[in-house]
Amino acid sequence: MKQRTRHIILALSKREDAEHLRSVLARSGYEPTAVCVSGAQALAALEDYPEAVLITGKRLKDLSFHELADNLPDSASLLLIANPAQVEDVPENVVFLPMPLKVREFLSTVDLLVVGITPGRHARRGSKRERTREEREAIEQAKALLMERHHMTEPEAHRYLQKRAMDNGCDIVETAQMVLSLEPN
Repeated sequence: MKQRTRHIILALSKREDAEHLRSVLARSGYEPTAVCVSGAQALAALEDYPEAVLITGKRLKDLSFHELADNLPDSASLLLIANPAQVEDVPENVVFLPMPLKVREFLSTVDLLVVGITPGRHARRGSKRERTREEREAIEQAKALLMERHHMTEPEAHRYLQKRAMDNGCDIVETAQMVLSLEPN
């Protein structure tokens, strides 16, 4: 039996989807602490279990995943499962798995989150670290390059960097540095 160190809260708009994921988790030795169909229920469950892994979709009947992420305790993790074409601007404190969901990938991600490791990122240690001036400059230079060479707007360039970082499981700073190193001068 795997060591379990955190609670799991399922928050999906359709109860049958939540029950399906509950059974997938149960077959792997997990027993979700709560199954919710609204954001209010999920936030109430997080008050009782602030170190939980919250698994949610793009939108509940009363809150979006962005609103859940904004209200997430520092000790909790949020796993978003959604169609990538329908999701924009995934915050840094959210782990994203695209639909259709691959069960093996889902379970390995849950395993990492339950023991407190955020896939593709360093484990969170309290509040988010402030970026250095050099890191901010690299991001700005990469956006400027994308805007100039690829005729993107500033928000498009920023989103491009975010998406590439998310797809590659790395930080946006690393992605910006890679963009800068790959572009000919």
